[in-house]
Amino acid sequence: MNTTSRCQISSANNTNYFASGAVATETSTVVDRINADLPNAGNVEIYYPRGTSVGLPVVVMFPGGNVHGSFYSRYASRIAAEGYVVYIPNRCTIFFTQWFLKPSSAAGNEVYAFAKSQNMDSSSPLFGRLDPEKIAYLGHSLGGVTALYALNGICQFPFCDSGSALLSQVKVAVLYGAGLADQLDSSKIILDSSGKAVPVGYLYGSLDSAFPPKDVQTSYANYKASKYLVEFEGANHYNITDVNAPFGANPEKSTSVLSQDAGITSIAQITVLFLNGYIKTNQADIFKLIRNATGVTGVTVTSSP
Repeated sequence: MNTTSRCQISSANNTNYFASGAVATETSTVVDRINADLPNAGNVEIYYPRGTSVGLPVVVMFPGGNVHGSFYSRYASRIAAEGYVVYIPNRCTIFFTQWFLKPSSAAGNEVYAFAKSQNMDSSSPLFGRLDPEKIAYLGHSLGGVTALYALNGICQFPFCDSGSALLSQVKVAVLYGAGLADQLDSSKIILDSSGKAVPVGYLYGSLDSAFPPKDVQTSYANYKASKYLVEFEGANHYNITDVNAPFGANPEKSTSVLSQDAGITSIAQITVLFLNGYIKTNQADIFKLIRNATGVTGVTVTSSP
């Protein structure tokens, strides 16, 4: 593929795209989607539960490299159905010497400012419904790396975009098939007054060949508590996306044992435990993670809370 063609990838290339206004899988909640354009983050897909519920936290999803954000539509809709608003930025930019789909490290900052404006805009479907002071970062593959840098306010090439700054509103990060192995300078991890880092969940498929389990395990070992390592037995690198081979993305060499829907559902269920625990301060869900008692088949959790 000519690298400029990557900039033309869209939801039209996604054969399993979630239909706005449909009921999210495994829920009874209708989820709607709108789009917005932000200066650096690019075009942003926004998933939210239909209704009048208020106090909805903000979730920023950092897509994988050359994975269009629309390919996370079913994962995003599943999370939105649980009472969150999910923002997925899509940006095509020059990365080294080629055009590349790469999330901006400033996406969280821009989404935070935009969410506050939506909450005050009477013409917005999210008018008065958001709680922009409660934010979570999600990330897949290269997007997970970007989220880690942004989470800790680390400005380091090539993960230092204009407008990127530490956001104290971010309470947790959940990453799938992502990490920095032993390449993250642990002295740059932001700690609170009790010596704890913002909690990070390192999720991975046991069959991932793009970012192998050993690299995720090293990423976990090199991070500071609070941290979690979550294995999905039989999953590969793309079990989080709507299809197993997102158009334009690097192919996965391993075949998943799980169906695409089963993988998305399991990853979403674990993600929601993190969000409920650390964003909505539901201690029972944190205990499920700590005790490796999530109730999700094929999932094993190791933790250092």
